[in-house]
Amino acid sequence: MLTVEETWGGVRYLVTHHANPQTIYDELNREFWGGRLPRYRVVFESDDHPLPDSDDGFVLGACDHDTQTIVVHALSETRPGGLRRIVAHEMCHVALPDDGHGEAFQRELARVMR
Repeated sequence: MLTVEETWGGVRYLVTHHANPQTIYDELNREFWGGRLPRYRVVFESDDHPLPDSDDGFVLGACDHDTQTIVVHALSETRPGGLRRIVAHEMCHVALPDDGHGEAFQRELARVMR
C-alpha cells in the first residue's frame, strides 16, 4: 500500500493506493525490457501532476519525455489489472517515443500485455 497526500481543486486529501506505480514500472522494465528503459518517475495524478485534457475521451495515463514522468489516473486501481495495464501502455511510449500509437507501438503493447 502507498499512502500519499494529493491535491485536487486546491483541497488536500490523504489517499491510500494499494499498489505503487513506480514498483510496477520497475518490475515491467526488468521483465519485458531487461531493465534497459530509462528511469522514469511514475506518479498518480494530482494538482502537482495533472493529466492532460483530451478531445477524444478520458485520459488514464500520460508519458512526458521531457521530465521523464509517467502520470496515471488516481482511480486506475478500481479495475483489476488497470494500473498495470496503464503503466505498461505508457512504458511502450518510453520504449518507442516517436511512434505514437503506430504499428510498432501496437506490436510492443501486444507483446507486453500477452
